Amino acid sequence: MAKHNLGKRSSGILLPIFSLPSRYGIGTYGQAAYDFVDFLKAGGQTYWQILPMGPTGYA
Repeated sequence: MAKHNLGKRSSGILLPIFSLPSRYGIGTYGQAAYDFVDFLKAGGQTYWQILPMGPTGYA
C-alpha cells in the first residue's frame, strides 16, 4: 500500500459494493469491483470508501 502525505489533497468516492453490477443482481468483490478500482485509478482518485454490508451495531 502506498504511503500518503497527509498534507496533500486527495479525493475519492463513496460507493457501496452492492451498487456494482454482477450476475447475481447485487455487487460482490468480483470482477466488477476490480474494474471499478481501475476506473478510479484512471480518473486520478485515491480512495474508495465502502459502506458496511451488514449490521453495524450489537443487539
